[in-house]
Amino acid sequence: MSDMTRRKILKQIGAAAVALAAPSVARAQQSIRITIASSHPLGNIFIGMMKSVFQTEVEKRLAPTKYRVQWREAYGGTLYKFQETLKAVKDGITDIGWVGSLFEPSSMPLQNVTYFSPFATDNLPLLISTMDALHQQIPAMMQTWDGNNMVYLGGSGVESYHLWTAQPIRTFADLKGKKFSTPGAVATFLQGTGAVAVNSPIPQFYTDIQSGVTDGAVSFPTAILPMRVYEVAPHLTRVGMGAQYIGGIAINKSVFNGLPPEVQTAIREAGRMYATAVGRETMARSDAAVAEMAKVGLKVSTLPAEDRQRWIDTMPNVAGEWIKNNPKVPAREVLNAWMNALRAAGEKPGRAWDKA
Repeated sequence: MSDMTRRKILKQIGAAAVALAAPSVARAQQSIRITIASSHPLGNIFIGMMKSVFQTEVEKRLAPTKYRVQWREAYGGTLYKFQETLKAVKDGITDIGWVGSLFEPSSMPLQNVTYFSPFATDNLPLLISTMDALHQQIPAMMQTWDGNNMVYLGGSGVESYHLWTAQPIRTFADLKGKKFSTPGAVATFLQGTGAVAVNSPIPQFYTDIQSGVTDGAVSFPTAILPMRVYEVAPHLTRVGMGAQYIGGIAINKSVFNGLPPEVQTAIREAGRMYATAVGRETMARSDAAVAEMAKVGLKVSTLPAEDRQRWIDTMPNVAGEWIKNNPKVPAREVLNAWMNALRAAGEKPGRAWDKA
């Protein structure tokens, strides 16, 4: 999308917002225009929470002050696509936006630590709070955002990954030779299993499986349900490959620095509320999604514990490779801190990736 087209869209959004603003309110209060945008639609939990939680919490905190935010919303890829999430906030295409670290492995390597330490935890709320805490503890993690002209506000993630297949997977041995639709870094989870990862975005899963390009997908319930993938992959094998951090919301640093202190505080606090809400709501919807799919024929089973452990033990040292491939950042420090934080919280990672 060209910058001229983006400016035209923003002008239209702004004009609509002005038309809706009551003149009496505008005279009595100081209105601050903020554009908030995303590459994904509101149907994605981590995007929907931007509107229902983040924006709402900002407004709630500003209610006792003289400031009001006049939102210019551009959700669902109106201004930028998933390949441009970092650039969009960095360059001020949007003031606040969701930034997908999953799609920025070279620019945001440290934020991808969870994808290279699979089978660590299924507890998404804990994962998000831990990753946000690590941002405060390890300067290099926050520098990733600061160095890209962004102020980090709160993290987001997705629930644990499982197998969705056309035919049942009962044992670890059943994986050999099977082809799975796996977007990006998710392919890491299949290393050493004998299965083949086929790089494919979530919206392509249905067609991949229906046409026989793949035998199934590696994914999570809240992604499978809306795409109706269960129609062509009616077998869910619970594996618990781990919940994953995928990025978070951020505000352009120049924009943030120009805001009144009261507005800055409201935005920071709302960001923390957003992160908490994403974890809690995702887990609730995940369970509900499986129940809904089971009602229409999804067959649910669990990979035996010994087969799951064999899977974990057979994998190469993917965390070690990740560290080796990122020599210019403190990857080992982040991995160690991540694994130690999980253990301190009572989690029992399937493999000690920091000691592999």
